[in-house]
Amino acid sequence: MYKINLPVLFGLESVVRDELYDLGFAKENVELGNGNVQISLKQDRESIAEAVALCNVHLRCAERVELVVAEFQANDFDQLFDNVKALEWDTWIPDNAAFTVDRSNTHKSNLFAPSAIQSTIKKAIVLSLIEARDLKENSRLKEDRNFLDLHIAYEIIDNNVRLSFNTSGAGLHKRGYRLDRNQAPISETLAAGIIKLSQYSPENNEVVYDVCCGSGTFPIEAAMIAYQIAPGARRDFTAEKWPFIGDKIFNEVKNTAIEREIPRGDLDPNNVKFAGSDIDGKSISMAKANARRAGVREVIDFRVLDLHDLHIDKLNKYFKNDEFLFLANPPYGERMADEAEVIKINQGIANLVFYPKTNFTNPGVRLSIITASDFEKDTGHKADKRRKLYNGMIRSTMYHYFRQKYV
Repeated sequence: MYKINLPVLFGLESVVRDELYDLGFAKENVELGNGNVQISLKQDRESIAEAVALCNVHLRCAERVELVVAEFQANDFDQLFDNVKALEWDTWIPDNAAFTVDRSNTHKSNLFAPSAIQSTIKKAIVLSLIEARDLKENSRLKEDRNFLDLHIAYEIIDNNVRLSFNTSGAGLHKRGYRLDRNQAPISETLAAGIIKLSQYSPENNEVVYDVCCGSGTFPIEAAMIAYQIAPGARRDFTAEKWPFIGDKIFNEVKNTAIEREIPRGDLDPNNVKFAGSDIDGKSISMAKANARRAGVREVIDFRVLDLHDLHIDKLNKYFKNDEFLFLANPPYGERMADEAEVIKINQGIANLVFYPKTNFTNPGVRLSIITASDFEKDTGHKADKRRKLYNGMIRSTMYHYFRQKYV
């Protein structure tokens, strides 16, 4: 049975599950794992192709879309070789296509040497293709990466092998808008996940504001959600060149997504919903350029401002709004700043967000911040909710504050 496997940042599995429900996948066909989500597919070619295209074009928080083509037991390298060679690789790999077996994941397996696993799988596929194409036993397959460059992933857990094709190519965080980036930016997929975990809704009247916006990822992703801009509608995917999937279904899914986008008008100073500020003018220039490429520059207010100069009363007056969702991926010790500077930044965010001498946020204010520092200890404010996440390879925590002071 063919399946789709979606590698996901740890902590975002339920977010991707909900995205799949919104795309129309049935609940009984979606299964959560640790760091991945799987979809059971209808077995006809048209359904498989459509599912691959929908996931690639629309998912905001998954890392890749992998089409699982085989699962089997292998207790040693001979079994691995025989099971791989027995598969109908000629169905998936066309003449002249290049293919690579990527270094992947093993856990509790008799097979644990990545280079040996990669070479065994590659050799078995080559021999399978040679036999299927009636070539001589010692023939060399022509591999043209300019024609098609396929990547095959393996996962071996408890001696159960799963083989899948990467249908995305470059990761899904590669939206195409962030050509400019500052030091240690948050990934687009993680930013979108945090926005969703923050219970953001375009129907809310709140301003989404990033107080250390860097290259602008938080407000850009929030605006893309609000204006229904599919993250993959304007980029290419490996499966578009793949005969089994092809570009026809991708073009249909992309065109439909673009037709459903909500038009953006000029920035209305009396109704700003997305904003970001940073002390670094170069970062703000990057953010504006990135937003322009993402198609949302007209609806985001970017400004050069020092975090420590921000005050909720001034923001209420400037934006003519008293409801804010503050987002932050501030510098922390393992990334950019020393410990004293990290504490100062965290306390600056707290001074902006929290009602004086209470554990409540200011009226109308919510905060979601991801950091590897101890934000609760640095500020003295215990989070209403927290979630473990990974920012790159750094184990971090998302602190969410939503209990507001009633005035």
